[in-house]
Amino acid sequence: MGRSIRFGDGDRSEVSLKLFHDQRGVARTSAIRLAVMDMWRALRKGTETHAPLAAILFDKFHVLRQLLSHRANLSAEKRRALHTLVAANKRLNTAYVLEEPFAQRWEYRSEV
Repeated sequence: MGRSIRFGDGDRSEVSLKLFHDQRGVARTSAIRLAVMDMWRALRKGTETHAPLAAILFDKFHVLRQLLSHRANLSAEKRRALHTLVAANKRLNTAYVLEEPFAQRWEYRSEV
């Protein structure tokens, strides 16, 4: 098993991302197999370019904040994006369907 590396403690510019990949070198960067990130487009594109074998996993906080809000609160554009994502990802679809009942249980307070 490999080790974790971290990017993003400083600025989050595309220039910094390119510098990060350049400093690691082609061999080490292309060996990355999993990248966990927020939904920042430049980070995703940079990872796809420099570490094409890496699976990309968006962190839960950003997915929930951006996509898994109540359907009635989504703009038309976000509803289309949500539809595309849940159609392509069975686990995300399950999470979306279960999100509201889970949230209700999370906030449940016992009378005891």
